[in-house]
Amino acid sequence: MAIIQSGGSWQFSSEYELEETVWKNLKTLLNLTPFKRQYSVRGQFCDILALDAQQRLVIIELKNTEDRYVVQQLTRYYDALREEKPFQSDVNLEAPIRLIAIAPIFHRDTLVDCKYNALEFELYTFNIASKNNALRLQLNHSKLNESRSIRLSQIPDSSKSSATTEIPEPPRKLLNWLSHSSKSEFDGFLQSRQQILSFDSRMKEIVEPQRIIYGRGKTKPCAEIRMIKFINDKEPALFLWLPDLEDKPHVLRMQLGIDKTWKKVAAIGYSPSSTKIRRVWNFPQCIEYMKRIRYKDSLRLYKKVMSADGKVCLPSKLVSLALETWKARF
Repeated sequence: MAIIQSGGSWQFSSEYELEETVWKNLKTLLNLTPFKRQYSVRGQFCDILALDAQQRLVIIELKNTEDRYVVQQLTRYYDALREEKPFQSDVNLEAPIRLIAIAPIFHRDTLVDCKYNALEFELYTFNIASKNNALRLQLNHSKLNESRSIRLSQIPDSSKSSATTEIPEPPRKLLNWLSHSSKSEFDGFLQSRQQILSFDSRMKEIVEPQRIIYGRGKTKPCAEIRMIKFINDKEPALFLWLPDLEDKPHVLRMQLGIDKTWKKVAAIGYSPSSTKIRRVWNFPQCIEYMKRIRYKDSLRLYKKVMSADGKVCLPSKLVSLALETWKARF
């Protein structure tokens, strides 16, 4: 579990870490039974599906930062599940579906959306606090005087861990590049940036005219953000230095094809320089390919970047693999 300190407060390094924690502690935090995770329906991904004591379906959407569109997201998931009616043998979808949003804070617009929406939404805020030399996650119901907490970990020793490193404000160039991005993309880039910079005190952010490099210097970088052409426009893209997928002792500069919700990586493309792509690997198909060809070393590494069901490549886990690869090169 990766917990970082920024601005004097503790927080999860990524939305994946929040999801992992809630999933493993659903019974304690919400008295729910885990059912499905990152479930895909109509091209959308529900963070967590759970069952309550009455075997009703519960849709849970998690946000590691404030998000004013969480009600709209849950509404779309609700509609898709009502229309598709999956797993009818396990769940009675004719019964009311509970809708839960969990975030550190909710935008005022979200509260207004809930007030006038025909659906019922349960909003929980969370915070990470230190108590008795340990970090605890506390979940608070927005309306009821109800809260639950779990112990997360010991407070990291600042002399041994880089987790307490203060992360500088994002450079103006990056904010300009992200100015036309969606909320999910904006948060995704900044969370990945925070994950990278908090990994090691030697990690630097180097701003150049056409790109932003992350590493000890330009010779052995770990990550890069730059603008690329997309159809008739330009948009920011994340590049990571990752192990070769074909059991070769190479580290390749890969461009990530991340979906608009920033919840899955559809593909990675080998891009030796600038933005030209020489080869593409699609997920999860490339995992099956590595199994078939018996690329044991690559399979071991890339299985770690997949979701629990092996169907989705997670951005934060791919960043973690790039960070581990970067550290091993020194």
